[in-house]
Amino acid sequence: MTDGVCFAHGSLRGRSQLSTAPHSLYSGEYDLAVLVSSWDRRATCVTAAKDFRAAACLVVLFNERDRQGLRDAHDFAILDFARTSSQRVIQVGADSLDLRGTWLKLLHELGESRRRIKRPLRLFIDASVCPRYYLLGLVATSLSSGIASHVSISYAEGRYPRKEKNTAEDISFTYGQWKSVAVPGLEGRYSPGLKRFFLVSIGFEGWKTMRAVTRADPDRVSLLHGKPGTNDDYPERSIRDNAELINHYKIPPEQILNAHAGDAIAAWQVLSERAIERTDENAYFLCSGTKPHSLALGLRALSLKRPAVLYNLPEAHEVVAIESNGKFWRFDVQSVTVPI
Repeated sequence: MTDGVCFAHGSLRGRSQLSTAPHSLYSGEYDLAVLVSSWDRRATCVTAAKDFRAAACLVVLFNERDRQGLRDAHDFAILDFARTSSQRVIQVGADSLDLRGTWLKLLHELGESRRRIKRPLRLFIDASVCPRYYLLGLVATSLSSGIASHVSISYAEGRYPRKEKNTAEDISFTYGQWKSVAVPGLEGRYSPGLKRFFLVSIGFEGWKTMRAVTRADPDRVSLLHGKPGTNDDYPERSIRDNAELINHYKIPPEQILNAHAGDAIAAWQVLSERAIERTDENAYFLCSGTKPHSLALGLRALSLKRPAVLYNLPEAHEVVAIESNGKFWRFDVQSVTVPI
């Protein structure tokens, strides 16, 4: 296990750790653990944890299934892990595309755990396959409201398929149009009359990102780019897939921020030190890149309180063969204003 980055801004403190052994990284005692199943093979990486205990495990089982039976196998493994590592298992069925309905279910269970424990929670979230909307909503809401004093987030890096012939970009995770929706607890502050600034984390769905940004008609655009990447060729792929966006808005190199694609705390540090937001603009952070970079955008927005963080809601999710590349991260975030 190696330490990544320790960083603090405002009332938030964060630390990242990297390991090739998930059983040594995903450990500790928690009041509530949030686990999510998926056809993505990274969903079960957390089940390798050995020294892991939780008063309650909230297991989210989305309605969407795959034809290969991966969800069936992963559901069984995650529920079995939850039963052996926690005192109480809370099973929640939901539609991942029903943002409001699913969020209200998660928020209810978060509040119930806080009332049971009668103090701020130590919260664990497995982010590997958790949709960004719910991940960022849980982190922001729990820390800003005092529901949690500490949040630990696990993340397994992925290995993605290569580009197929006659496709517009390297990989597509979603079907149809995107709808940009503000994340709960990260709605930001809007001032009429101010210009509009978009900070976009970029990934492999460049043409959909381009469409989402142009619909918002921003006055200025900057990018958060995963460099170094979780694979040597990923930085080049993401720049290539987003070349039209870069050219359309004439984004200069100094407005493209580079941070390790897998390290949320390192990316948060880069965002804070570069501080490219302006007080005379309405700031929007659009999550189109890696999960850790989305978390970094959320932490930056949470510490500033002004920017809104936007989630790309698709019409449907694509079944993509993703597996772990053998590298695992843990991000520990604490609010110093919340009593332990």
